[in-house]
Amino acid sequence: MAFMDQVRKTWMGTKNMGDNAALSNEISERERQIEQLYAQLGRWYYAAHQGEPEPELASVVQQIDVAMAELQEKKRLLQEKLGLTNCPQCGREVPSVNPFCSYCGCRLPQKKQTVCRVCGTALVEGAMFCTVCGERVPQQVQPPETTPAHPQESCPRCSTVRKEGVRFCPTCGFDYEQAAAEME
Repeated sequence: MAFMDQVRKTWMGTKNMGDNAALSNEISERERQIEQLYAQLGRWYYAAHQGEPEPELASVVQQIDVAMAELQEKKRLLQEKLGLTNCPQCGREVPSVNPFCSYCGCRLPQKKQTVCRVCGTALVEGAMFCTVCGERVPQQVQPPETTPAHPQESCPRCSTVRKEGVRFCPTCGFDYEQAAAEME
């Protein structure tokens, strides 16, 4: 009989362990839900009282402001390194070399692009070497080539020189192919 009592105790202990694990999981899940609610409350408070926080919370709000500004700057630096920008109209991330947003068509602000004097690859600002051919970039980088593929071709709308294989004018967005089709 003692053996059966021992088996019964072991079984009950195992059952209790399962019950205990389930209860422990319920506790952990509830604690996680409470933390999410605290975070939601904190975000709500921050949004509602950012300009005028309670005196005892002013330093926390200021720390959040500083952290958010640092985060925005790091995101901007990463975008710059990846050659991306945000469209001023729709806010989507697009290559900064595009003259127009590929999602909404808005004209994107353009920086003057410099190119490698050997291979013509667009260079990142401050680059010391071309990433394609390895050429050392002189202090004064030459501007992009302005010689057209067909010397007489330029945009009829803004007079920008048309490069070979380009359908749209990079300056004003004029559609060369559509204009050619309409002339035929």
